[in-house]
Amino acid sequence: MLGEVAAMPGGKGIMLTFNDFLLGMEKFGQRIPPLMRCHADGILPTAL
Repeated sequence: MLGEVAAMPGGKGIMLTFNDFLLGMEKFGQRIPPLMRCHADGILPTAL
């Protein structure tokens, strides 16, 4: 679903919340991006 959100026209970003910010960000970075289709295809949107 994050890939779909990233592909939405006019989207400026998303906000994620974690109970423990540092641990949550670490786990997210390790587990989620490798599962994202746009990450695997190398078509992540560029930051503005």
